[in-house]
Amino acid sequence: MNQAGYSEFKFAILGTVLTLTAFALSSCIVPPLITTIADKIGVNYNNFGYIIMLQFFSFFVAGIAGGWLCEHFGFSSRSLVLIGLLVVSITLVMGFLLKNLSSFMIWAILLGVGGGLTETFGAVMISSYEKSNSSKLLNLSQVFFCIGAITAPQIVSLFLYIGIRWQIIFVIFGVLIFLIMCIFLALTKNAKQAVPIAMRPEHNSTTPLLKDSLFFLFGATLFTYVTVESIFACWIAVYFEKRLLCSVYASALVISVFWFGLILGRLAITVIPRRFTLWPAILIGGSVMCLSSVFASFTVCPVSVAILVFLAGVGAGPFWPTTVAICHTARNRPQFTSSVIAIGAMGVVAGSGFGALIFKYTDFKWFLPLIASGTVILLAVSLISCRKYSRELRMV
Repeated sequence: MNQAGYSEFKFAILGTVLTLTAFALSSCIVPPLITTIADKIGVNYNNFGYIIMLQFFSFFVAGIAGGWLCEHFGFSSRSLVLIGLLVVSITLVMGFLLKNLSSFMIWAILLGVGGGLTETFGAVMISSYEKSNSSKLLNLSQVFFCIGAITAPQIVSLFLYIGIRWQIIFVIFGVLIFLIMCIFLALTKNAKQAVPIAMRPEHNSTTPLLKDSLFFLFGATLFTYVTVESIFACWIAVYFEKRLLCSVYASALVISVFWFGLILGRLAITVIPRRFTLWPAILIGGSVMCLSSVFASFTVCPVSVAILVFLAGVGAGPFWPTTVAICHTARNRPQFTSSVIAIGAMGVVAGSGFGALIFKYTDFKWFLPLIASGTVILLAVSLISCRKYSRELRMV
């Protein structure tokens, strides 16, 4: 590849990873505003749990539908990302029209569809830029997602502090995401030509998804992972406050500790040898998650548990992007990869629901042991997937 082509390639990667930051900003803007919005429109804040569930179910539908459009009508991943970003930005800008819970439900569906197209096909684009048997770029792209996920609540908090109304906050984020869309459009105009020939696998799988055992195994792996991650991210602060008797402020900080662990785990993959960035990253990361959860179950020292939560985040970091990279390596088929990502997104719904059930029907002390049990299931499904993948590889 000549120097000009290499520059286009780097610009295409930069433009695409920025879309994952945009998705994180859009998906993390609602939670810190829930109590404020609920108070202003006169509804119980618990109703927003259904709003978030509706948003991620729409994400699931968008991922499945987008893969079908790619397969049957030749839509490019880039086109679907552009549509997703446009839908997200317009939806957020139209947030100033929201007056009641019913309008929020329609709004959440649109936000979920836009977010589903953006993250799913942004990840598919990044996977097409990967070198053979590597997940380095996908892990790096998810660092950009984490940056958005961490900063969105902080920006919202600052805006609320200086007295900006929640409707205007939505508009500001919508304009920001529209600008990211413009940057993506400019930097990826030659995206297809920018991908080095060596990174373009020659053969696509034509096996129907519902007859492909790897599809079900990878879908189960990603769904289980996202469920466990969501339980951690949504409920660990409650555990620290109710079980470990920490202050509300200190408990909230633990969520950031987990996210910083995720960032470190993903950054680590970008510097290790390529041969360790697929299944070794999955299996070692899963083992770290499992051991950290088990050890955290046997202590009530807040500092010790916080350290173990951080280590669990480090182990969890490579899981999502590496699984997506393996999907691309195994099948080189946008519908396959996007459908697995869509199934994984349903783990957000499952995780938030399971966490609520744990705290409602069990003692707080069972929270981490149950998470540890979930990581054991995750490891088992990952091992089965790895064996099936390796068996297919030997048959080629």
